Amino acid sequence: MNPPYRIVEVTPENLDEVGLYCSRSKYKEDGYRNKLEWVRERFKEGMEYHVLNVDEGRKDMAYRGMIEYMPAEKCWRGINAPGYMAIHCLWVVGRHKKKGYGTMLLQRCIDSARNKDMHGVVAITVRKGGWMPTSKIYEKQGFKKVDEMEPGFSLYTIKFSEEHPDPKFHRGAPDMFTKYGEGITVLTSHQCPYIPGTLEGLGEYAEEHGETLRVIEMKDPSEAQLCGNPYGIFLVIRNGEYVTHLPGGRGFIKKEMSKKIQ
Repeated sequence: MNPPYRIVEVTPENLDEVGLYCSRSKYKEDGYRNKLEWVRERFKEGMEYHVLNVDEGRKDMAYRGMIEYMPAEKCWRGINAPGYMAIHCLWVVGRHKKKGYGTMLLQRCIDSARNKDMHGVVAITVRKGGWMPTSKIYEKQGFKKVDEMEPGFSLYTIKFSEEHPDPKFHRGAPDMFTKYGEGITVLTSHQCPYIPGTLEGLGEYAEEHGETLRVIEMKDPSEAQLCGNPYGIFLVIRNGEYVTHLPGGRGFIKKEMSKKIQ
């Protein structure tokens, strides 16, 4: 009898064979291909990526979750946590939630950080929206909240020794948004495969409303860490003001933009 699940570590050697979880059904599209190459580069910087496969009675096990993490010095989130392991994404979907899979994925990260003699693990939660888990899974494993930042972000950590300093959010410079001037500015990266669809929606919105659209690709983790938002890898600014950090479809992004009409 086959086991009901398996957790597979994705490595540079099996990346093309095993693949990734996010946007897997759109593996021929730019977002997924860009993510593959992005991950390939991050492996060189210490990234670790695990996928959750679950037996649903089909010929092949179904991909139903993942965890992605790397040393915080090189992470693509707006956090300041030298010596810690930083979680980018932790995700289990559908009916497989609340069955302990998320905890097992999280334990992979904790064990890796311990084995590398790091200070601990740090992760971001968000009050509403996005693909980050709620704080419950972290609190259950002994994580403590050490920082907060609007809109609705909390920073959680588990420290292996109390002598280590707490991680903090990067706040950014006072002019971090206004420096981009008028129009729509998008700070983006290839960390999330869903971003290309969001950019298409933004392009349509800008054309419909006669606004300029400037897309800036972040190619270095320090750019993401200091972009002014904890999510790091995607940010929409309009006329010097924050709009959203959430990638989404055309309908979603147009709705978010409409909320910010002056």
